[in-house]
Amino acid sequence: LQASEDLTKIASVQSNVVIDNPENLSLLKVEIEGIETGSLMMNGERQMFENRILTIRKESLLDLPRNPYTKQTEKFWLYFLKPSQFIQSDNKKIIDIANKTTDPADPPLIKAQKIVKWINANIEKRPVISLPDAISTVENKAGDCNEHAVLMAALSRAAGIPAKIESGLVYLNGRFYYHAWNLLYLGRWVTVDPLFGQIPADVTHIRFSSGDPKEQLDLMGIIGKVKLKVIEYK
Repeated sequence: LQASEDLTKIASVQSNVVIDNPENLSLLKVEIEGIETGSLMMNGERQMFENRILTIRKESLLDLPRNPYTKQTEKFWLYFLKPSQFIQSDNKKIIDIANKTTDPADPPLIKAQKIVKWINANIEKRPVISLPDAISTVENKAGDCNEHAVLMAALSRAAGIPAKIESGLVYLNGRFYYHAWNLLYLGRWVTVDPLFGQIPADVTHIRFSSGDPKEQLDLMGIIGKVKLKVIEYK
């Protein structure tokens, strides 16, 4: 575990400012240098990237529709209801947990909150040496951010909520660490961090990739190269 923690710190990025209570921020602006950003998911949803400046605005949970999943909107979310190699949302164990944890009558936001609460109560936060997948995480009852994210995606999809996995950097105690979290379609896409228990996730979550776990491989080429300067936060 100590070696894993040391490696995590080596791969992290020193912050030029100390941010107190990042969960209370509504906006973060950072200047990003040292990497090619063309293949990364820097723009979209709550992020805007222009001239090396990334602006992240916290999403609002107000006015979310009770039933956002219509024929008119399904092009935005249909693919992210399907099971995949690591997100086994069609597995009986996953379906059973989703059914016991949520009520079909719940609005999507309430379902998401119940799933996050279940994960925090049942999955121990510690590193696991394996490729993260939802079934193994349920069986091992432990995992780091990657396991939490694949399990959140699987349980959300099983409960009828379209879900992606996002990865990038997140601020913690003076540094930005590599991290994984989720994006759920709740009538609009909203960031969710099951490890931190945040809906929406705070604005220090800097997304570089989005989709399924395989997209996280895009980060391998930038680890150790990112230069980051916080220029505004409020």
